[in-house]
Amino acid sequence: MAHHENLVYQGALRDFKDARRRAAIQAAKLGRSVLVVDDLLATGGTAIAGANLLRRAGARVEHAMFVIDLPELAGAQALRDAGVTPNALMEFAGH
Repeated sequence: MAHHENLVYQGALRDFKDARRRAAIQAAKLGRSVLVVDDLLATGGTAIAGANLLRRAGARVEHAMFVIDLPELAGAQALRDAGVTPNALMEFAGH
């Protein structure tokens, strides 16, 4: 993790193809609750990386919200295992 003034970012996140997924956040005040929001919950890797990044900045991350959950990819369980309660507006089952 690198620091630049008030920004905190995790180097591994710079490798995402989609630049919108690169994480750069202002350092959160210690103990502040933050909700992770994303469009799609698949394996949970992106949301977990975001939650870990926010936690390193001092935020409390206990919940995440998604538009779509792909339950067969087990991202919701991965989030629960990481201490984040997932919620989604809808689920799309596989084939």
